Amino acid sequence: MRQRILIIGSGAVGAVYGHHLVKAGCQVNYLVRSKKSSNSAMPRDLYQYRLLGKTTMQRQHLRVIDKAYRDWDQVWLTLPSDALDSPWLAQQLAVFDADTPLISWTPDFRDGEKLAKLYKGPVQHGLIGLISFHTPLPGTSSPGEGFGYLLPPRSAMLDNSRPGQQAAALLRAGGVPAVALKDLPWMGARSTALMIPSIAALELSGWSLKAVRSGPWLNIACAAAREATVISAAYLGRDAGMAAKLPQPLLMNVITRLAPKVMPFPLEIYLQYHFSKVGAQTRMMLDHWIEEGHRRGLPTGSLQELRSGL
Repeated sequence: MRQRILIIGSGAVGAVYGHHLVKAGCQVNYLVRSKKSSNSAMPRDLYQYRLLGKTTMQRQHLRVIDKAYRDWDQVWLTLPSDALDSPWLAQQLAVFDADTPLISWTPDFRDGEKLAKLYKGPVQHGLIGLISFHTPLPGTSSPGEGFGYLLPPRSAMLDNSRPGQQAAALLRAGGVPAVALKDLPWMGARSTALMIPSIAALELSGWSLKAVRSGPWLNIACAAAREATVISAAYLGRDAGMAAKLPQPLLMNVITRLAPKVMPFPLEIYLQYHFSKVGAQTRMMLDHWIEEGHRRGLPTGSLQELRSGL
């Protein structure tokens, strides 16, 4: 039977996952707050980058709606975490049947708690592993207007529930490297605890990888990432283990030197463009780690230093 998937949010992540779900034979619609937004315009072009090989383009023309209705096999949420506080989203989620699985791709470690209050049906979680963005990036002229994306290994990670396994299988059938994992919440918590402080440090260094390496923020970001990992582990009832000892400045120094050399697009421009757009999410996630750390009596000094700088 053809799977019917509704994706809430029609930005860069939703566009890519939706495109590959269609390649897997799914019926895909987008639910947006306004059909007048730029992300709602159809048709649109998707440009797939590769680490080796040429960039390819395919056109996407899918139905976009601005009011939810009930008849879906799965609903996917591809909005930033701060969008969970939107009254509009609460109104849309109230429409779906109680047995309709909701897969949330939002990154904050508290999102499951929020969604349990917002949604009457089963909630599963996904972890975004792809890179996607509007094109052309600022200061560049190619490719054309649309969305660019790169599919590394594990471009989509889902929990090991039945809906998560089904979603991973559909994405694989559409060409996305996707896996269902038994311990996705902890993997997601570790990943975001590393990424968000690093992005904050990069922003505080003027979005320059060279500046972040040579300035004070790299050491602070690494310490903040370790704090965030311990706090997330406590929230999930886990032992942070070796994850609490990472990242280290030397490793991050090496990564920030190598990554721009292998990416098929200008990495610094992408990071500034994308994470400036979701800056409210970055600040909210730092705030949540600090709040949870205070509640549990855990160190938050480096997290607070980053947050104050922002």
